[in-house]
Amino acid sequence: MIVTRRRWLSLGLSVVAVVFCCFEFLGNVEENRGLKSEKNRKIVAFSLKKQIEIESEEVDCSGGVLIEEKSENLENEKWTQLDGTNIFIYSIYLDRRLEPHHYLRIMTMVKGTPSKNLFCQIATSDHHYHVTKAVVTKIWSESWNQNDTHLYFNPYLVSCHLPLNKTSVYLSLNKDPCRISRQKFIIKTPNVEEFRTSFAVCVKPLNFPNDISEHLLQWITINRILGAGKIEFYIETLQKKTRKILETLGKYSNGGLTLHDHKQIVQEPTFEHSTHIWQKRRYEIIAYNDCLYRNIHTSHFVIPLDIDEIIVPRHGSTWAEILNRTEDTFASFTVRNAYYLRHFNVKKSKEKIFFFKRTIRSEFSDEGESGKSFVSTKNALTVFNHYALRSLKPGIGLVKFLNESLVQMNHYKDDCDIVILPECAKYLSSPVRIVDNVIFKYKRLFFSEYEKLLRLIL
Repeated sequence: MIVTRRRWLSLGLSVVAVVFCCFEFLGNVEENRGLKSEKNRKIVAFSLKKQIEIESEEVDCSGGVLIEEKSENLENEKWTQLDGTNIFIYSIYLDRRLEPHHYLRIMTMVKGTPSKNLFCQIATSDHHYHVTKAVVTKIWSESWNQNDTHLYFNPYLVSCHLPLNKTSVYLSLNKDPCRISRQKFIIKTPNVEEFRTSFAVCVKPLNFPNDISEHLLQWITINRILGAGKIEFYIETLQKKTRKILETLGKYSNGGLTLHDHKQIVQEPTFEHSTHIWQKRRYEIIAYNDCLYRNIHTSHFVIPLDIDEIIVPRHGSTWAEILNRTEDTFASFTVRNAYYLRHFNVKKSKEKIFFFKRTIRSEFSDEGESGKSFVSTKNALTVFNHYALRSLKPGIGLVKFLNESLVQMNHYKDDCDIVILPECAKYLSSPVRIVDNVIFKYKRLFFSEYEKLLRLIL
C-alpha cells in the first residue's frame, strides 16, 4: 500500500512554484539588480532546497516492493523502449552539479505525451530499493510549430534523484512505484578527469550522402583555432569517405573529436516537407541534450553549431577572450547571426576555403533570431540549437546577448528555408549588403593548421 504524501507538501509545492516562477522571470531580465541583494539570495537558496526536497521524497512501499523474477540488465543502448509505455530511452547520465545531491538525467523520446505517473526505482549496493517520483521535463516549445496536429515523437528529460550517501547500482522506471521493472539500467560513474576543456562543440546529426570531407576539414580547423577543445559529431547518414576521414582524425585527437551514431526510433511514412522537418528537429534536440550531458563535468561550455556556422570574435582572437568578460549568472551567452548567403557574393573568387570565398553578409539578425550560444554546463538544465531552454536552478537567467561589436556568428548558407525560418524572407529581399571579412585575420594561422590536419589523413 502506497502512503500518500503529507498534506503540507501540497502547500509547499504551491509556495515553491510561486518563488520559482518569480525568479525564473527575474533571472531572464539582464539588467535586474534585485538578485544581488542578500534577501533575494536567501529566497533563491530556499526555493532550490525545497525543490530538491520534493524531488528526493521517497514513496513508501509499506508492503515491500515486488521484484519481477526475469530481469534484464541493460547497458543503455540507443532507443530502449520502457515496457508498457510509449517512452524510448536514448541515454542516461550522472549529474553531480548540485552537490551533495546527485541525479540521473535520462534523454527520452515519447510518442505524444508521457504517462502522468512515472517512478524512479534506484537499487543501491546494500540491496535496497529507493523509489521517487520522476521529474519529467519537455524539451520543446509548442510555439515552434503551433497548430500542427501531427502526433510526433517528442523529446523529454526524465530526472531521478539518487539516495544520499548510497552507492547506486541500477535504475528502473515504472508506472507502478512498488513493482520493480525487469528492465534495469546499469548506473555508471564516469571518470571526469579523462578529458577537460573549456569549449565542446556539438554538431547536430549529419545527413550527407555526398562527400563533404573537404568542407568539414576546413570547418574543424577554424573551430580549433577559435578554441574548440572537443567536437562531438552526431551521424545519421554520412558518405563512406567522409566518415573514414573523421574516424582517422578522431584516432589522433586524444578525445578531441568523437563520432556518435544517431538513428531514429522508427522510419515513419513519408509526410509533407514541413512535418518531416519538425520531426527531424525533435531528434536533433535529443542529440544536443545528449551532448550537453556528456560534457557537464568535462567542459565549461557546449556550443550547438551547424557545419555552416562559425562564431568569430571581432575583438581578440579566441572564444575564451570573449567569455572571460561574462557573468556567471546565465545559462547561455548568445551571439548575433549574420548571413553570408551564396547569391550575396556574385563575383567569382579564387579562394578555395568556403568561409574565405564569401565576404558580403546581411544585417545582423534580431536578438533571439537564429543566433547561437555558448551554453554554460554549470547552469543549463536543457538546451536546443540556439540557447538553453531551462536553467538548472532558480536565479539563473536563460540568455545573455553578447554585443555584435564583440563577436558575431558567420552563417554560410547557400539559401534560407522560409518554411523553418520565416524571417529569412526579409534578408532575401533586403537591399542591404555589408562587406565583412573579419574572419580573414585568421588566414595565416588557418593555412598553417590546415596543412597539419591534412597530413594526418594522408
